[in-house]
Amino acid sequence: MAMAYNQSIEELRGITNSLNAAIPLVTQPAKFEEMTDLLNEVSEGLKSENISKVSPHLRPLGTSLKILVSSDSPLLHSVMFQAYLVEIVESFQEVLTLLQAGALPDPNIIQEIRTNAEFLIRLAGRMLYRYKIVINFEADYDAKSLRAFMVAKDLSKVVRFISVNPDISQQQNPNLDGGFHLEVLSQASPQQLYDIVMQVLAVESCQIFVEKQEREVVYLDPPSSPDSVDTRMEKFLNE
Repeated sequence: MAMAYNQSIEELRGITNSLNAAIPLVTQPAKFEEMTDLLNEVSEGLKSENISKVSPHLRPLGTSLKILVSSDSPLLHSVMFQAYLVEIVESFQEVLTLLQAGALPDPNIIQEIRTNAEFLIRLAGRMLYRYKIVINFEADYDAKSLRAFMVAKDLSKVVRFISVNPDISQQQNPNLDGGFHLEVLSQASPQQLYDIVMQVLAVESCQIFVEKQEREVVYLDPPSSPDSVDTRMEKFLNE
């Protein structure tokens, strides 16, 4: 049996090595591209005919992994995703041990991690980055409140507002000399948010800070609440 699966064993070992190389890169933003390249290699490797002989669930697992990697979700930077890749590696190592011993693996081993991938795909669609944005307008520009409205209006297409200071939805003549401070949830990248803000006339500078997740904190797209800042801003911006 082991002889019959020699090629499958070699390919699965190579895939496992690529996964092991990707795992420590998950929490290193500077290594994101390297990580996704490795995971794309893994997803392509799982489509192999030799791999399909081992379990019918491996090809669909590769497809699920491909969808996850292409989602560009905050999930891909999380400890949760890192733990999932570790789970895949452990399952593959169990499969390799069985194959080398001349036995076929239990299909449920792969089916379980495939099911977990489908759950993560749904979760990835709801995960958001949390940003603090500090915007300064040109000092001699008189209509700062109008420009703050325009900034918020443009950002509202891609963010959920957590806090706005000064709260332009509550103040008729907000003092913006000290800047416009926003805290938001979004799936957009910092560069995308920066580009949106800087397109507005009279914006002098924009600083964007990503909330650092020391622990495994997951930000989910929250349900609408009638008394939330986001709901209030939405009403104000669309009156």
